[in-house]
Amino acid sequence: MVQAIREATEGEGVDVLLEMSGAPSALHEGFQLLKPGGEAALLGLPGRPLEFDFDNLLIFKGLTVYGVIGRRLWETWYQARGLLRAKAVDLSPVVTHRFSLEDFERAFELMASGQCGKVILSP
Repeated sequence: MVQAIREATEGEGVDVLLEMSGAPSALHEGFQLLKPGGEAALLGLPGRPLEFDFDNLLIFKGLTVYGVIGRRLWETWYQARGLLRAKAVDLSPVVTHRFSLEDFERAFELMASGQCGKVILSP
């Protein structure tokens, strides 16, 4: 993924990182790809302490990093609902699997494997 983004940006990298998974590999690759002076918004929670090269991936690049703060919970929910109802945003590509509620064990196994995107459970 890093190489593909480097090629797409002609070796420059990206200005902004929005990391929402908390996966250590995503954090490492995301910070690798940030341009000097870039900004990162970290919304995912790693779930355990991580090793991280602060010198090269953060400090020497002069990055600005934001954590999960100042979230306007209800306002953003209403905005998202409006965008979805107006069909201004199509989230269907994010949904990779659908299961009936009775198959929740299979769904949770899949999610734990990390081999999926959004999984929907329906009654």
